[in-house]
Amino acid sequence: MWSLIIAIALMDSTGQETPKLVSSYPTLRDCRLELIQVAKALDYDLVVSPLLGYSVKKNQDRKTIVAFCIQNKEGV
Repeated sequence: MWSLIIAIALMDSTGQETPKLVSSYPTLRDCRLELIQVAKALDYDLVVSPLLGYSVKKNQDRKTIVAFCIQNKEGV
């Protein structure tokens, strides 16, 4: 099982938001296809991160929003 996660990084010292699990998919391919749909629909940039792999991100005001896929071993 693979899960799509949204994380928000704030650019000031007000704290950090907890990443949110948005939805789950049976395969990594399905999760990545959803990332592509998110990027197209919400005008996010497709990026390849050394840490997160394929992901999408958007810089807004004083925060960066990132979505990526992780393997959910609890759901297996």
